[in-house]
Amino acid sequence: MKLVGLTAALFTGVAHSAFPGSPVADFEWMAWKSAHGFNFPTRQEEAKRFSIFNNNRQFVAAHNARAATGVESYTVGMNKYAAMEHSEFETMYLSNVRDYNQKQIVLEYQCPNNFVSDGSVAPSAVSYVAGETSTGDVRVTSVKDQGSCGSCWTFGTGAAIEGALCAAGVKDCNTWTGVSTQQFVDCASYTPQTSATDPNVIDLNPYDNHGCSGGFQANNLRYTALNGGVMNWDDYPYVSGTTQTEGAECLYDASKKVQSNTDCGSPAANDEAQLVEAVAQKGVLTIAIDAGGIGFQLYSGGVYSSTTCSSTRLNHAVTLVGYGRYLDGQNYWEVKNSWGVGWGNAGYILIARDQGNMCGVATDTQYAIL
Repeated sequence: MKLVGLTAALFTGVAHSAFPGSPVADFEWMAWKSAHGFNFPTRQEEAKRFSIFNNNRQFVAAHNARAATGVESYTVGMNKYAAMEHSEFETMYLSNVRDYNQKQIVLEYQCPNNFVSDGSVAPSAVSYVAGETSTGDVRVTSVKDQGSCGSCWTFGTGAAIEGALCAAGVKDCNTWTGVSTQQFVDCASYTPQTSATDPNVIDLNPYDNHGCSGGFQANNLRYTALNGGVMNWDDYPYVSGTTQTEGAECLYDASKKVQSNTDCGSPAANDEAQLVEAVAQKGVLTIAIDAGGIGFQLYSGGVYSSTTCSSTRLNHAVTLVGYGRYLDGQNYWEVKNSWGVGWGNAGYILIARDQGNMCGVATDTQYAIL
């Protein structure tokens, strides 16, 4: 699924500077700006953002009041996107939707390995996140922030590869920073590509990845298989979140590569029962979802469920890291996002499971094969 996802910080600056006539008496507003490092350039912009903030604050209060009585299954909060109208949020970050029912196979690589269960009984709950697994089988690195670049597709696939490497003992996800998503942004997009270290870079144009303008997780898994390796995050650090564009050239250095996937596999589309087995038997998967909705934008905890999100019109790549049953008995999928720890529950969201493929969690999924 070619996805852009939520990518950019709307505002810049690190300090609050009040303008005459600005809502300086609203201490919650001032605290929010300070916590998220927002400094608005004009009095008019501050007034506009305060108005949106206040509307979202009212939405949060009303939604959480319903959640307290059990009407809603999740809570929302005034996170770093609380001064954005939802229409602005969607247009700016989630408007590049692909309809799975009209999928253009020529553009997206099809993982050739169909998942086949080994027949074992899946546990009632699985989590590969540090601190949440009783077996110590940690296959997830720290939460990242893609910033001002539509590179969610690189973070989703990167996490799937990281999960496979840590499961095999090649890396330790308790301490390892992870793979270089910047390499994917720079090297797995467009054609032709040039490289400072290897002029014979593979022509990836048929796979239709476009750097900060979106891409396909399966195509990225195909790239790493063909490339024969991926560098560490620390050796090829991520900068596109700040520069808002891919690098001028591919800087992949094969001498610093870590082992990567040789191919990829997929469970059957729309089959949540098989997806449970795939998570239990294969581990971390990259998935595509519909991340639209003001509730998703401001999600803070609980099990996310929506009557409006689509299971076919998907717009964001994330990482499936587990599943389980919530305190209220609701089955859920545990999902890692790439919007930083300032969104959701420290960068994670629980999405309802066994509710008709909620938001498309089981529509377009892949795991890495070493």
